[in-house]
Amino acid sequence: MKNEQESPLCVKSRQLADRIRGVVHAKWWVETDRDILRQVLRSGTSVGANYREAWFAESRNDFAHKLKIVRKEANETLYWLELLSQTPRSHMCTDIEFAQQLAREIIYLTTASITSLGRKPPKPP
Repeated sequence: MKNEQESPLCVKSRQLADRIRGVVHAKWWVETDRDILRQVLRSGTSVGANYREAWFAESRNDFAHKLKIVRKEANETLYWLELLSQTPRSHMCTDIEFAQQLAREIIYLTTASITSLGRKPPKPP
């Protein structure tokens, strides 16, 4: 079985956090962008933290619930990134588009995992 740290979801959540930090620490943002930047930093970095917490789920249902939290945080991150992409300075930051794509992929992966967890395993003969 694959180590959790090598899973696509773990890799993408780390990449998302790296890209989010790149977006937030870019030099061209102005003071009016700061509130959105703080929000995207919180939600974007919590994706990986919540996935990490899911590793220690106490049951299958608990694991599914924690993945739903990961999905919600990725969706919130996507929202804040969309707001940032509408600012006049967003064209200067190539990390925004890549971060948006990563957030979409995380939403897709978590949705697939949650759906798969919802299916009960077949009973042995």
